[in-house]
Amino acid sequence: MLNRILYSVVLMALCWSAQAQDVHFSQFYNAPLHTSPGLTGVYDGNQRYHLNFKNQWNNPVGYNSFDIGADFKLDKCNTKRSHLNLGGLISYDQAGDLMLRATGINLFASYTLGLSETLSLTPGISGGFVGRNFGWDDALFVRDASGAVTPENFNSSTSYFDIGAGLNLRYQTSFRNTLDIGAALAHINTPELKFDENSTADVNLQQKLNLYAMFQWPLARKLDLWLNGLYSAQDPYNEINLSAQGKIYLGDSFTKALYIGLGARLADIEGDSSTGLESIYPILGLQLGNFRGEFNYDFQTGKFSHAATGGPEISLMYIISCIPPQVCKPCPIY
Repeated sequence: MLNRILYSVVLMALCWSAQAQDVHFSQFYNAPLHTSPGLTGVYDGNQRYHLNFKNQWNNPVGYNSFDIGADFKLDKCNTKRSHLNLGGLISYDQAGDLMLRATGINLFASYTLGLSETLSLTPGISGGFVGRNFGWDDALFVRDASGAVTPENFNSSTSYFDIGAGLNLRYQTSFRNTLDIGAALAHINTPELKFDENSTADVNLQQKLNLYAMFQWPLARKLDLWLNGLYSAQDPYNEINLSAQGKIYLGDSFTKALYIGLGARLADIEGDSSTGLESIYPILGLQLGNFRGEFNYDFQTGKFSHAATGGPEISLMYIISCIPPQVCKPCPIY
């Protein structure tokens, strides 16, 4: 019980600290709107729906993240090389014994510029509203000579507006041969997070820079190589997320496939000696037509490996495509 109280106090201290961090999805390539507004509308199809869940760890405290999103191309069945894209994302994050929660609703807009038959550039922006709150039921309060720290000293909820932007460059020659490279900047307005309105401390969500590359290439008739890399920097935390997967097609229709791969996360925290490999994660996935689901499990190898064994992550994605209208010509015989 003492350990749980201690971890609760530490968590609350982090909430009021001068830095704050985002959730880290290992399958960032399956969380496109979370990765960059520039990925809005960047896919083969016309409508995309996705869901992501991550359990960072349950010991010493629970830490769970969830988001569900959708994005759409304002284009008649991919008949235009340049087009507008719109999207939306609902996110939910919960951590610790005090149930620190963050619920966000974000809207996305991007415009795909068709530079050639194989090359396109997509700038995008996002704006959203996020609410944060926690509960006092399991809180520990300390009394000293200066008085008592009580719930009345702090608000248990706060909210803020968030702005982001991104840019994606796509090279594609077929549905099996694609390359996406891009950059995104989240929390451009560095929103304030503090619960205590009377506090003079600077408690802001730091800007986060994402630099990424996602590559798919056919190695054999029924085997593709899928490589994904992400560099993410959010002061004072930096990380590199790398993964490699084999996509094995099941059958001759190329609509069913098995994904098998392995990923690793390397972290660097300024002023911390724990720099290095933070986790490794095996990946297993299945595609059935327009549906794809993937599962991975993060095995902690870094600073918290003695206390936290890691946790699972699940992504689900469904893409709808329409058939372009055909020009029908009457038969000259009739």
